[in-house]
Amino acid sequence: MALDLAAFRQTVFDWASGESGLTTIFERPNQPRPSTPYVSLNIVGGPVKQGGQQEVRFDDPTFSVNALLALTVSVKAYGNQTNDPISILTNLQLSLGKLEVLESLRSGGIAVWNEGPISDISEVLETGFEERANMDVLFAASHSTVTDGGLIEKVDLSGEVEADTGNTIDVPEETIE
Repeated sequence: MALDLAAFRQTVFDWASGESGLTTIFERPNQPRPSTPYVSLNIVGGPVKQGGQQEVRFDDPTFSVNALLALTVSVKAYGNQTNDPISILTNLQLSLGKLEVLESLRSGGIAVWNEGPISDISEVLETGFEERANMDVLFAASHSTVTDGGLIEKVDLSGEVEADTGNTIDVPEETIE
């Protein structure tokens, strides 16, 4: 099936919110930010096709073209005095090794390829520091397109063909059906 970006976002959202237990948002929702602590998600790369694509024939002329797509999701944690953002992301990162999490992602058509390092990105905000951390997670999703290639019903031939021997063969105008 074709990559459903809305379903991908929902599956990643369910993982982050369920495993962190915190309010989770996608960045750029055009809404006020929630109070800390919370987790934000942003698809920062992809989908990008990885490797070649595979063609699977069903019955002539129907076939499926399958490709593997990579998507990078930036996961940020915003903490406060009682919730350290690095600890929040460490727990999320470690959760990607839990069988139930992997099964949940797999049921959404997603696999985890790589979890990047956790970075402290705290900065001054107004009169104090805002505790923040970031990690990127590389996910893989499959994309399949089923198509009907159609049948060749008629071929028109005419012209000249030069053989390996240098001889020219004249092909009379002909239609093959």
